[in-house]
Amino acid sequence: MRIGILGGTFNPIHHGHLGAAREAMRCQALDRVWLVPSALPPHKSSRDLAGPADRSAMIDLAIGGDPALACCTIELQRGGPSYTIDTVRELLARLPAGGALFFIAGLDAFLEIDTWRAFRDLLRLVATIVIARAGRAGAPREMQAAVGDFLRRRVDPGYRWEAAAGCFRHGENRAVHLCASSPPDVSATEIRRRVKAGLPYDHLLPPPVAAHIQRKGLYR
Repeated sequence: MRIGILGGTFNPIHHGHLGAAREAMRCQALDRVWLVPSALPPHKSSRDLAGPADRSAMIDLAIGGDPALACCTIELQRGGPSYTIDTVRELLARLPAGGALFFIAGLDAFLEIDTWRAFRDLLRLVATIVIARAGRAGAPREMQAAVGDFLRRRVDPGYRWEAAAGCFRHGENRAVHLCASSPPDVSATEIRRRVKAGLPYDHLLPPPVAAHIQRKGLYR
């Protein structure tokens, strides 16, 4: 089984998150994508962060009955700062024989991966699927240039582009795949701003998530 993991605060989950998961699934023929809400994000402010129960509930509501998506609460259960390398190591230990794990990241996040804890171990342990910036679909050469320059300058000059597979290869690290299709341009920050300002936000996320935010009085 080929499983993708997409992490984030999901504060709240929206159409952009779901679009990224489905684009990654299509690009690399994944069987499932696990959405992994962080407990305490090391690179983001925890201000206006909804509680773990609400964020995981909103993910479940957004997924609905889609069997290809699932909420993985491993970081919420672990607590403390959520480091991707710790999550990847735990999930690899649980992976069934013959399974493959893929780490999914947006382009902007990937271009800062060298600031993450043990990022070299992360690139060594799992293949990565990099998703194009929202609204930048159809610019594969631009994306390839940005990722290639970053990998060779900030990670290792041994990365080589393999056009047939649409990925960067390395002798010791796993492949870095590019997915040039982009998800909807939606921002969780904008959703929270709209909630506070009393502006419409229902069109930016699945209706059950919008109903949960309203019912629980989140982000006010």
